[in-house]
Amino acid sequence: GFYKISGRNGFSPEGNIYRCGTSSTSEIEAEEVEVTPDNMGYAFTRLVQASALCNMAVIKKGKGESNDEWHAIGDPTESALQVFAHKAGLPKPALIAEPFKFELVREYTFDTELKRMSIVCREKSTDAYCVFLKGATESVLKQCTRIQLGENEANLDRKKFEPELYNELEKLASKGMRVISLAYRRVIKTDVEISKWTREKADADMIFLGLVGIYDPPRPASKVAIQRCFGAGIEVHMLTGDHPITAAAIAKEIGILSPLWSPELEHEGKFNSQLVMTAAQFDAL
Repeated sequence: GFYKISGRNGFSPEGNIYRCGTSSTSEIEAEEVEVTPDNMGYAFTRLVQASALCNMAVIKKGKGESNDEWHAIGDPTESALQVFAHKAGLPKPALIAEPFKFELVREYTFDTELKRMSIVCREKSTDAYCVFLKGATESVLKQCTRIQLGENEANLDRKKFEPELYNELEKLASKGMRVISLAYRRVIKTDVEISKWTREKADADMIFLGLVGIYDPPRPASKVAIQRCFGAGIEVHMLTGDHPITAAAIAKEIGILSPLWSPELEHEGKFNSQLVMTAAQFDAL
């Protein structure tokens, strides 16, 4: 399913989550179903848990001009995921307390080459272990052999699933959203002590949970500054770790690319190597 989140901008956890049908382009009003911890279902619960637990950021209230102001400590993307988990009613503080009582056993920090991070937790209520994984979609998907469909798991049919998944990813990225994927698996028995696991063992045989799109708007002054640079004859380039489609959308928003630019207009490859390129394409120049 597809979900949308309402609420104030910034780090305030006030807001709601709605299931909005079978398309990422659906409007909330079309099929509005508010999601709460009581009705969110197994797959969505695991996605929220992955967002909150595979995450080093913290959001707090009481710092700034007002004691009612929320602020974040940590990476902006991880902070946004913590806000999402709070709105879903399953924030990290709740997940490490009763009745879930998740306990961190091992953390594999974000690797810029692998483009993913993972953690291993013990779920004290069941005495099982859970591995939660998040990162770039292509990296996470490589580690997955199954997909979570409601209460059930299914084998991952890559030929069928990947085109559908990347189609939805591109829809989100074209709106300027940073898109990441989440996965997990439960481990009841293991032949190697979990505290001694390698990253490769921890990240293997994962179950794909879903995509999350996060919009981090450019600063309002960016567009004005870029216009002044162009007016002064200064050529502006943008370097980002985002997906090329996300990068292009933001570049159009702040005036680096023409609003009329589209990858479909290019003649060779998905992107014009003179305008938008990946790191691999740049290194090959």
